[in-house]
Amino acid sequence: MGKNSALLIKNGRVIDPAKQFDAICDVLIDNGVVCAVRPHIELAARNTIDATGMWVAPGLIDLHTHLREPGLEYKETIKTGALAAVKGGFTTVCAMPNTKPVIDGVEWIRFVANRAKEADYAHVLPIASITRNQEGEELVDMYALKRAGAVAFSEDGKSVASAGVMQKALAQAAKIDMPVFDHCEEATLPGYPDAEDLIIARDMLLAESAGARLHICHLSTARGLDLVRLWKKRAGGFRLTAEVCPHHFSLCELDDTGSGNFKMNPPLRSKADMLSLADGVRHGFVDAIATDHAPHSPQEKRQVNPPGGIVGLETALALCLETFIYSENPVAPIDLIAMLTINPAKILGIKSGAISLGAQADICIIDPDEQWTVNPSDFVSLGKNTPYAGRVLRGVVKYTLINGEIKWRS
Repeated sequence: MGKNSALLIKNGRVIDPAKQFDAICDVLIDNGVVCAVRPHIELAARNTIDATGMWVAPGLIDLHTHLREPGLEYKETIKTGALAAVKGGFTTVCAMPNTKPVIDGVEWIRFVANRAKEADYAHVLPIASITRNQEGEELVDMYALKRAGAVAFSEDGKSVASAGVMQKALAQAAKIDMPVFDHCEEATLPGYPDAEDLIIARDMLLAESAGARLHICHLSTARGLDLVRLWKKRAGGFRLTAEVCPHHFSLCELDDTGSGNFKMNPPLRSKADMLSLADGVRHGFVDAIATDHAPHSPQEKRQVNPPGGIVGLETALALCLETFIYSENPVAPIDLIAMLTINPAKILGIKSGAISLGAQADICIIDPDEQWTVNPSDFVSLGKNTPYAGRVLRGVVKYTLINGEIKWRS
């Protein structure tokens, strides 16, 4: 469907956290933008979607995606990752920089943008590394990378080991008002909860001193959550945000069968950690839910010491529904959708995550009740490394629209 064709979405439950709007309505889209949101729009549109019984939500935004290109295309490409994104309801994904070569220069920011344009699926926003080649020593040219289109800086895959280098990075990012996405792991304590908590504490202190925007990636411990929660209450606190991933609030170390598909970084924690993270979402102590989509080849995952990471774009929404809608302690759908849409948009500082008049029509239409069984062979991602194989979930993305164009339908 061309973006100049009008599209009418009928009878859906429109859930728009940006306006705290939740009601049965029609949505009219024309020329790629939202033209009307109201009940009973009478228009003989050539293209109509009957969304009865479905949720009509802003397109989901993933703050944390590994697309592996350039250099690791056997794991994933920007095209296959962007296709997996729209299948999962994500209209915007942030591509992490730990590729080969590392996304540390203007030419690589442009490379990612051009590949995403060629793929023509989800919007792909590049995140640049904090240091050259992620070696933890020389800072990248943050100003030039921002001008080229980087939306954040991250050393994801590891922390910046030197507190001095991290302090300089946060100070420079603060000067140009850019967020730093923080992988928190003390390298001398790999896998231990203390490894994460130590760097969270260190970098919150450094960020507060610098007046920087610090975003904690893939929060996985109860104590880390406590640190974030308590720091946010401090008088005159800085701009601190945090994300959690579905695998950390739906799995714990007791679920690990020993398969390489259960190895991730941060690792699965205790059941108490898992339950605390879920409560952190319920009570709004964290700001966003991100996938940390990390595809690897089957051969790599069968190694004695496999790399950490699982795919997440195609299962994230259903796992969120399982934990926070179909559970003993449910949250309001509008609050869950906020953590996948408007909250990530605010963290990035982008105009997205809403269904408002004149906004670009990035929308996902969800059947929250439809059941399906996780079968990795059905994934459109090149990565099949999931610990959820065989699990029965509820929640299917029926349509994903980018700028009013249907990019996925099931």
